[in-house]
Amino acid sequence: MVRTIHKNKGMTLIELMVVIGIVAILAAIAAPSFAQLLASNRVQAATSEFQAALALARGEAIKRGGDAHVTVVANGLTGTPPTAAWQQGVTVFYDMTSNANADVAPSDTTLFQLKTAALTSSVVVMSSFTNSIVYNGMGRPLTATGAQGNGTIAFGDKNGNTDWRCTIVSATGRVRSTTVSASTASSSVLTQCTA
Repeated sequence: MVRTIHKNKGMTLIELMVVIGIVAILAAIAAPSFAQLLASNRVQAATSEFQAALALARGEAIKRGGDAHVTVVANGLTGTPPTAAWQQGVTVFYDMTSNANADVAPSDTTLFQLKTAALTSSVVVMSSFTNSIVYNGMGRPLTATGAQGNGTIAFGDKNGNTDWRCTIVSATGRVRSTTVSASTASSSVLTQCTA
């Protein structure tokens, strides 16, 4: 009977080090791209959440025939409008007694209320709205003086790694989205959103 000797099948230390080196190089190449993907997803999520809040408020205003608000004030939040306060999240409500406005939260029990969470610190908000967006019973946005108005709110990454996502509310209440390239964005990104 002939005995065969089986060699140990495995990897040598040198082969293992080569594989680890290749994985490290690939990870170093992919890491910046992955960070940009995460930043882009945070900005997109903030934009989508805000647009959902606007759609809810407009739909409730039309359905109930009264004023529905998207505001930072009802959260009891403070900030330097029109930018810092929007980063703390928004509240959507229907004001049954019409005693709420851009500066005062409702004192009555509202029919519905939605509160969004604060945005991550890496998301920056620029807005032409001050503290609230109010939709009347026809689904049109109103200014603080009660006149029909429009505006823009833009979400971006604080490091400038992603494109700005703009939500534009027209005077008819229609909401549309645009994107401003991070490479061309400036401090007047709100103007660039509507261009």
